[in-house]
This record gives sequence, structure tokens and C-alpha cells, in this order.
Amino acid sequence: MRLTKRQEWLLDYLKRENGRDPHRWITLQEIVDAMNCDLSYCEGDNYQINDGPRSHNPCPALWADKEAINEDPETEFPVIYNNYAVKLPSSMEELNEFYANDLEQRAKKMLWRMGVVRNKARKDGQMKIEIGEDGKPTERFINAIIRAAAEEIAAGSV
Repeated sequence: MRLTKRQEWLLDYLKRENGRDPHRWITLQEIVDAMNCDLSYCEGDNYQINDGPRSHNPCPALWADKEAINEDPETEFPVIYNNYAVKLPSSMEELNEFYANDLEQRAKKMLWRMGVVRNKARKDGQMKIEIGEDGKPTERFINAIIRAAAEEIAAGSV
């Protein structure tokens, strides 16, 4: 996977800042300001801060670039994050604390959710394929919903 020019700029900027102070977290606003002040970066797709009241992510493009950098197998440094700030890890312990543990926790939550959904699907024979009167496969839970709706309508019309 090839990084875009903006992603390469972000990685280079984080490397420079890590060289100055490996323990400092860099805020999204600092990154946006640095990109806008960097005359060598003139691609026209600069990061923008979205400070709207409904925004849960002030800079989606930056977070997407962070993920792209972390997913790129050829990039030697992962980007770690903490409350809308990013940096390159200064040690393996820091990497585990802020990235690997986060990934593990998210994976556990997804596996738990998958188990819940599968258990729900198994109840009352839901998700089992049945052959309908017309010879076509139907899903049992859909038929049960249709029957329940038809019974309600019939009960209301009497």
C-alpha cells in the first residue's frame, strides 16, 4: 500500500516532533497549524478542523491518515493516539499501552458482540432456512413477523 503525499507529510512531521521531544503528544490543532504553515506542502488537501457542536471527530481526514499509516506494512513507525492527540511511540511499552492494548480491547468487544448476535440468531430457530410452499427458501423469522402482523390486522378488523 502506498501512502499519499499528505500521509507522508504527517509521518515526517511526527518524526520531526518525536526527535525534538519523544514524550510530547501533538494535538490535532498543532498538526493542522503546522500543515498550513508549511510552504513545502502545497497539495491543496490540508487538514481542516471541524469544531461543529455535533462533531465527535474534529478532523476525520487526519484520523483516516493515521489509520492508513498504521495499516501500511512498509511504514516502520505506528502512530499512537490518546484523546485527540497523536505521536510516535518512544518505547515498546508505550506502544503496547496506547495501541496494542486498545486493539486487543476492541477485538474482544467485537468477538463478544458477535457471540451475542449468534446466540440471538439461534433462539426460536431464527435464521434457519425453510422451504416455503412455493419451493423457495425463506427465513423463518421473517415468516414469523409476517404472521404476527397478519394476526394483529385480523384481530383489529373483527
